Amino acid sequence: MRRLGPALALLLTLTPAQDAGAAGYAINDQGTRALSQGLAATATLEGPETLFYNPAGLAAIDGWQISGGMTQIRLDVTSTSSASGITATSARDHFEIPHLYVARGVRRRDGSPSRWSFGTSVNAPYGLATEWPKDFEGRFVSRIADLKTMQIAGLAAVRLPRGWSIGGGPTWTRGEVQLVRDVDLSIFRRGHSAEADLTGEGSAWGWRAGTRWQGKTGWRFGTTWHGQTTLTFEGDVDYTVVPLGAFSLDEAIATLFVDGPASTALTLPATAWIGAGRSREKLSWEIGLTWTNWSVMDEVIVDLEPIEAGGTQLVINEFLTPRWHDAWAVRAGGRFALTQTWALAAGIARDLSPVPVKTADPLLPDSDRLLLSFGATRTGSRLTLDLGVQAVRFDELDTKDSGNELEASYDSSVLAFGATATWRFGRNPR
Repeated sequence: MRRLGPALALLLTLTPAQDAGAAGYAINDQGTRALSQGLAATATLEGPETLFYNPAGLAAIDGWQISGGMTQIRLDVTSTSSASGITATSARDHFEIPHLYVARGVRRRDGSPSRWSFGTSVNAPYGLATEWPKDFEGRFVSRIADLKTMQIAGLAAVRLPRGWSIGGGPTWTRGEVQLVRDVDLSIFRRGHSAEADLTGEGSAWGWRAGTRWQGKTGWRFGTTWHGQTTLTFEGDVDYTVVPLGAFSLDEAIATLFVDGPASTALTLPATAWIGAGRSREKLSWEIGLTWTNWSVMDEVIVDLEPIEAGGTQLVINEFLTPRWHDAWAVRAGGRFALTQTWALAAGIARDLSPVPVKTADPLLPDSDRLLLSFGATRTGSRLTLDLGVQAVRFDELDTKDSGNELEASYDSSVLAFGATATWRFGRNPR
């Protein structure tokens, strides 16, 4: 039974990331200005947020700038069982995603800008969680799931001739996971079960890079690549079994559920961004595509030897067979300057889920979604404030007759609220 731990760890990392910015378990809401534009931010986005969305944009920063803020994601997800008609609601209905950027455009001795810029970013690009009631019909798949990550990047960018710039650098990601799920022990007594609680943490190195071109008439083009990496988790699994009151049977069950160490690995898929648009004095706009290599989740992740009692399997040998496919998102967004101080932004996106209906379940009830976003920017001599809101509506997901362990329908929606402050240093900040 010790081998159950790695499976639980892997299952935990695939929490239902019903976030406002990306399908699967990615979180692309890493700045309010980008959020306000529907994340169409690869070619035209300005400021320190480019450290995440396109490191090549760092080359346009002059002097020191620091930017930080928070995105609050409010989630409403319900599951209705096809068999019983009972509806359950996830108890975890909000999450906070912080972001921090520090950038510097290097100057020469004579005070003129050089071609080089440097920066660092702190983000939470993967995660979110769900918590279902204790009597939830899908509790043997997942009852509590939680994934938190922190990613630190050290980046550099350089301006090249003919309007081009390139940028990139290494990233370091640290993650913490927890999963609580039940194991069905009805073979011993009707309604009897055990609780498995796994916690773990791990880290991995990766990289981020981008290119950008800016023409003399305001036309722009950009590409970004977040490289694939593997996050390795080390932790422990703890079991809680309510005694049946029969000493010999309780002793036998206890030999199956032994606390111990657990470890597993989670692939963080490669993601490519491409965007094109135009930036003028009053109006900037962009259209773009995001591609994520979710097909790395196309096979059995953890293959265990079955554990049986009385001829019934307590642990199946294949804990996760996602067979995900690569997914695309189409984005469009723009920004209009009302005055030198105030600007408004809006965006729209269609984000496709990588999860087939056959494998969508309480662990990841993911589906295609439509995103609408709005925002406002106030720019001062040194301080810039960005506020934004994004509404996400998921397509109805119904797994009835799909072969899922728990056939059910899911209804999900998200509201994301973002706030970011940017401070420019120097005697003559721009």
